[in-house]
Amino acid sequence: MRYIIFFLCFHLSFSQIGEDKLYHFAAGAYSGYTGYKVFKTPESPIVSAFAIGFAKEVYDEITYGGFDDADLLATTLGGVAIHFTIKLINKPKNEKINNRIVRTYRKQQRKKSRKEKSL
Repeated sequence: MRYIIFFLCFHLSFSQIGEDKLYHFAAGAYSGYTGYKVFKTPESPIVSAFAIGFAKEVYDEITYGGFDDADLLATTLGGVAIHFTIKLINKPKNEKINNRIVRTYRKQQRKKSRKEKSL
């Protein structure tokens, strides 16, 4: 029963987002990744996705007479998603090691305090 409810919720959530917005999100993710590879700065995925999205919407305004803010937002959100993905992947190794050390130390402290309480 849980799987049926999950599937329905998943399906309904994506059915409310237009297919065009998903394409804009994917284009923003692609342009964000390309911008990161070219400029090598942390904020470049967001900036490049916004720039590409804005240029596309200006083109749509000139050609078709319609500037869609939601399309620009979807494209920019694709760049934001890539920004956070790159940020998580490129976490410094020292930070990962330090986090592991801190977690181990805290775990030992909890064990120690439990022993003291039980005595």
